[in-house]
Amino acid sequence: MSRPLSQLLYARIQDVAASPRVITLHGYQGHGDDPTNLGRAAAPDGRIIGLQSYKGVYVGRHIVGYTWYVGPIDRPSPVFFGDALAEIERFLWDELDRQGIEQPERPLLLGVEQGAVMAIGAALAAPDLISGVISVDGALPIVPGWEPPLAPLAGLPVLLLGDLATTSDAPVLRRDDLARQLGLDDVQVEITTQLKNGSLIVEQHLANLSDRPLSFQCLLFAPDRRRETRQVINLGRDRHTLKFELINGEELIGQKLWLRAEEIGGSRVLNYTLTA
Repeated sequence: MSRPLSQLLYARIQDVAASPRVITLHGYQGHGDDPTNLGRAAAPDGRIIGLQSYKGVYVGRHIVGYTWYVGPIDRPSPVFFGDALAEIERFLWDELDRQGIEQPERPLLLGVEQGAVMAIGAALAAPDLISGVISVDGALPIVPGWEPPLAPLAGLPVLLLGDLATTSDAPVLRRDDLARQLGLDDVQVEITTQLKNGSLIVEQHLANLSDRPLSFQCLLFAPDRRRETRQVINLGRDRHTLKFELINGEELIGQKLWLRAEEIGGSRVLNYTLTA
């Protein structure tokens, strides 16, 4: 094993031998263990590592948390952003090296707010070091003088959750805009729910916006229920609806549901959450 490259502090929050490996990145004025619950939700049986910036947020002489960069969430200071991105990339190399095997398992990055911006930045800068990204309330970083290549990101699983933040004087960054820039714009998914005859009906409307046939395995996860699975095979430039029916649907009203669409024969995973 070589000498560690990164200066970042980290904690192995859930250190088990199972997969996947998840590295969490906190938000502004946060700490390394802040996204613990999100990490466990993403990988209940996986390894979870909480990464913490070494840049402190001070009130007087006291540190009240840590920050990855200075500036609005979507327009970070180039110096601070570049330094944080370089440290995260070094830590990713360290993690691969620590596994000590010829083909190490690439980790999943899960970031919240500033951490989500850094996760997206890391995916754009070094997509070969990670297996995917979960961005919670993040944004596409707009950094003067930095134009990352977008092509290598095609096919990397990216999950966008929550609102996409922007500064008040910047153009609104919509989820579709970010998806387009990340190479995820050839598939459109809409989800509807209704309570009918005591059952909760969930319909997933999947549209292929490209000329390339697409196949997906779609899974619905509901609290305290067995997962439901449906498939759409070789969908052309068309729209197809998958229907899920959950009995005793009244029990699920107000509960969060999770829909996951895994591309068959591809590497993309599209995830959506909704409240019944």
